[in-house]
Amino acid sequence: MTSQTLLNLIQSLPAPYEPLVEAYIRNLLSDSNERRKRKLRQSWAGGLAEVQENISSVTLQKTALDWWTG
Repeated sequence: MTSQTLLNLIQSLPAPYEPLVEAYIRNLLSDSNERRKRKLRQSWAGGLAEVQENISSVTLQKTALDWWTG
């Protein structure tokens, strides 16, 4: 979709929708800028360091499922 097509669609909207479209576009722009500024967090790294046993990934998956399902 080209910019001109978007402009044509926006201009063809009824007047009451113009503020909604403007707010939506501003929200999209602020979200995209906000996402770019955040750095990747790896606070989970080393979370299982205290576990000294050899645990398979299947066992971990089953345990996590048990936690979620109660």
